[in-house]
Amino acid sequence: MNLRLYVMMALVTYFHVESFAQHLDTAFVQASIQHVRDAYQKSIANQSHLYNGAEYIPYETSLEQQGHPYYLEDDWYEGSIEYNHERYNKVPMRYDIHMQKIVIEYPAGIGEIELINEKINRFTLAGHTFENIRKESNSTIVLGFYDILYQGRTQVLVKRQKIIYKRQVRNNLVLEFLPRDKIYVFKENVYFAISNKASVIKALGDQKQAVKKYISKNKSLFSSNREAALIKIAQLYDELLK
Repeated sequence: MNLRLYVMMALVTYFHVESFAQHLDTAFVQASIQHVRDAYQKSIANQSHLYNGAEYIPYETSLEQQGHPYYLEDDWYEGSIEYNHERYNKVPMRYDIHMQKIVIEYPAGIGEIELINEKINRFTLAGHTFENIRKESNSTIVLGFYDILYQGRTQVLVKRQKIIYKRQVRNNLVLEFLPRDKIYVFKENVYFAISNKASVIKALGDQKQAVKKYISKNKSLFSSNREAALIKIAQLYDELLK
């Protein structure tokens, strides 16, 4: 049975029995209440360690908002997560890329929890794998979660993030969430920030001519879908190193 559905049914039964118990104080009713409590605890026991973060507080709901702070859509996605050295699958979650927090829903939808970043090793969301980069000697990269687009001898990764821009519209203050993703190439223990074609050539300079040739032949791809272009370039670069 679906965990959420099971818990909801258990809670409905629990409150019904509690109400009934006010009128019929018998050992049978008390035993039934305890049974429901035990069943509820057992139903979430295998994931109980996942529900130990702080309450997730929504943004200023009194203000008008344009956009949202989440990765992809303002919706729940089923993913997997390695949390406190345990793997949990089929977990409904959202990734707040402004606060850099993974948000999960408490069983039965009675609240939302933001997980503790330090306990997260990696997670998958909508087919993307994010790794928690905790400690690096290279100071050009901000520590935290990165979307791993390509993993070979080189690595292409993206810091997914949004900033909040507050602006006055007539007499109203509006919160606007603006994407500010940053792309990196990781090579020989160094992270190279990628902002244009020249930065790609600089990062992969030991194969400069081949990289320049590929970019020249695929100008439209680099302009329209930089992430896809970088994956292709990294694959080409790794092939040349064999």
